[in-house]
Amino acid sequence: RANAPVVLCEGEKAADAAAELLPTYVAPCWPNGSNSWHKADLTPLKGRDVLLWPDNDDSGKACMDTVAEKLREIGAASVRVIALEVFKRKPTVKNDRAAFAKGGKWDDGDDAADALGKGWTAGHFAELESSGELFGVIEEKPVIAQVEPKPEPEPEPKPTAAAKRPA
Repeated sequence: RANAPVVLCEGEKAADAAAELLPTYVAPCWPNGSNSWHKADLTPLKGRDVLLWPDNDDSGKACMDTVAEKLREIGAASVRVIALEVFKRKPTVKNDRAAFAKGGKWDDGDDAADALGKGWTAGHFAELESSGELFGVIEEKPVIAQVEPKPEPEPEPKPTAAAKRPA
């Protein structure tokens, strides 16, 4: 599925769950969690639309910020992140459609596998994706252009007084 968008998770269990929750995406991962992302070859994601799903903890979020930067460097077509705030809702079903209620529980360290275990379905993710609520914002680090300093202009020579001629 070379043209499918990619959802990238921190581990195998989370990637399997993400593949079920986002069936139009392919869901690769790297092994051993957030501390091992640098061992993964991300170059096959060049030109791909990538959605990052961090674990709900500081190391997961920091890891995905770094991965986002690396994906931009290698030329991913787009890089977005799951808005973890959406999990503060409780997934429900109303009139045979995915719906949401207040009171969702999203614990420290939770990931895609936990979402599946808490009743989230592909239908819930489709609703959030179509409304735009699924995607958060990744702070991009500003690119500082290397500007070579312009050489100072040579000062114009001061006019000198004409030499006096002897009479």
